[in-house]
Amino acid sequence: MSRAFHPLVWWLWAACLAIALARASSELLAFTVILLLAYVVFKKSEDAPWARSFYWSLKIGIFIICIRVFFGVVIGTPSYGHTLITLPTIPILHG
Repeated sequence: MSRAFHPLVWWLWAACLAIALARASSELLAFTVILLLAYVVFKKSEDAPWARSFYWSLKIGIFIICIRVFFGVVIGTPSYGHTLITLPTIPILHG
């Protein structure tokens, strides 16, 4: 028998995970926590309209990441870390 968690438990658990991710700054840990979170939400969420909010949040997050990567490549925003590849550039004439 699977019982749904109290909403306060969901909020507390999500806040603890967010604090842990903010302090860790590891991409692998972030990806693992998101997978774990998705698994627990899939297994323990109840069948209600608001239960789909997690999946909408994931979709919005993926959309925002795609937009940031797109503009980072097109505009060439400075990024920190290691450079994997260097794209060719076209010099712009200043008039």
